[in-house]
Amino acid sequence: MLGAVLGLIFKVVALIVSHDCADILVNQGDIFHEQCLRLTLSKALGYGVVVGATIVKVPQIIKILRAKSAQGVSLVSHLLELTVYAISVTRNYKEELPFSTWGEGLFILIQLVILVVLILHYNKQHLLMAPILIIFATAVAGLLGHLQMIDPALYVPRELHSNLQQFVATPLSSLGRLIQIVDILRLGTTGQLSFITCFLNFAGSAARVFTTLQEVDDLIMLTSFLTAVTLNGILAALFLCYPSGARKAEAKTKKTK
Repeated sequence: MLGAVLGLIFKVVALIVSHDCADILVNQGDIFHEQCLRLTLSKALGYGVVVGATIVKVPQIIKILRAKSAQGVSLVSHLLELTVYAISVTRNYKEELPFSTWGEGLFILIQLVILVVLILHYNKQHLLMAPILIIFATAVAGLLGHLQMIDPALYVPRELHSNLQQFVATPLSSLGRLIQIVDILRLGTTGQLSFITCFLNFAGSAARVFTTLQEVDDLIMLTSFLTAVTLNGILAALFLCYPSGARKAEAKTKKTK
């Protein structure tokens, strides 16, 4: 019975971490082996972030749907974030990096598309919806290399894709969050922005700094996550200083009474 359990644990550790670490941790019983412990923690965090990413934007989506309003939620910020994740996900996929180090980006990308559609809908900007979605789909196809079947000149070389990640995606990501921060400061409210989503973004980017340091020798990814954790932390902190749209409206009603 014990042998079967240890065998199962060995297979799980070998699959998620590595065969060598499974041998050290399970067969040899060296559970305090520093390198393997750090790698195991990194893998666990990585897959935890990927799982969490499947719902990270859901609180924001629900909040907009319940309020039937996207007030205080920046369209420009989300469009920039959509662009960033499109570049990042396609690059990491093409580079064949471990899914545990970037997989959450795919789920966030899908949720961002939903959010952009909702913001456009509740802001009554329906005419922009189709053009934005068409441009997005075309860009993703181009970054993945599918458009070269139509015209070889449309192929995006590996080096160019990396440069896009370093010199375009990271600055755009920072700009998007800065725009949202400025909107909150200007309006004096967090509006329909979700604290849960902002906090999960902060926690996810913090975890990604650790997993990148442990598993991937990629300065571009590390710089991106360090910038993200700083700005996401500022966004989350603003909820302590500024009321949500509902609380501001309630306070305004009490004042008029």
